[in-house]
Amino acid sequence: MNKYKVLEEWGAGAFGVTYLVEESGGGRKFAVKKVECMDEREGNLTLEEAMSLLELQHPHICQYKEFFMVWDNKISSLFFCLVMDYCDGGNLERMVQENRQQGTIINEKIIQRFLGQIIDALNYIHKKSISHRNLKPSNVLLKRDGDFFLISDFLPQTLATDEMKMKIRVDP
Repeated sequence: MNKYKVLEEWGAGAFGVTYLVEESGGGRKFAVKKVECMDEREGNLTLEEAMSLLELQHPHICQYKEFFMVWDNKISSLFFCLVMDYCDGGNLERMVQENRQQGTIINEKIIQRFLGQIIDALNYIHKKSISHRNLKPSNVLLKRDGDFFLISDFLPQTLATDEMKMKIRVDP
């Protein structure tokens, strides 16, 4: 994580913690998902499996920049880190909540565009034999201009099937 400065922690999910980061020296912003590995073997398998995610090129899939492993001396644990594009428009979950609070209905054309874009992205990854494994409204990101919906937060199967990842680490 030396290449990045952590700006904010977005919170912990079932599979890890996500951060908003900036390239050192004030560069571009990215999202980094940090997922704990059970051991070095699992870390290596995850890294190998994740390489196919770097090749995903689709207008409605959040682009991955790089992956790396980091050792946390404080808790003696190995973490797999996924660096992905930062989307500045929030996510579908927040969009629905805001509309609900305001008592407004999301425009039908927006829903049709959203569904078309997501189905197109899912069709693309399935043709490449990749499953999302964690698709939910908070993992559908919006661009600030509201024009694009992007699927994010892909996880390598090695991490997604480990039952221990379903428990969030609680540090004293």
